[in-house]
Amino acid sequence: MALVRDRRAVDDDWIALNDDAPAPPGSSVIVSLERWRRDRAGLAASVARIGVRLSGDDAVADIADALDTLDLVALTFPAFSDGRAYSM
Repeated sequence: MALVRDRRAVDDDWIALNDDAPAPPGSSVIVSLERWRRDRAGLAASVARIGVRLSGDDAVADIADALDTLDLVALTFPAFSDGRAYSM
């Protein structure tokens, strides 16, 4: 899927990884909060950019101290009517 950046469509090079999937070296990955907690140092050493995926049940406070090291925070909306991520 393309992203819009500076009013132009650009390729989306982010890879959403499952918790058990290997992270391709040098890639841009989005991982769950649980995986980020478990493998934070390993991810930082092997990938180019790290994003953390938060669900409505997660607390933003869990990543507050690391926001300056994260390249992306992705908020999930499991259903159209589930707006919990809007209050994060």
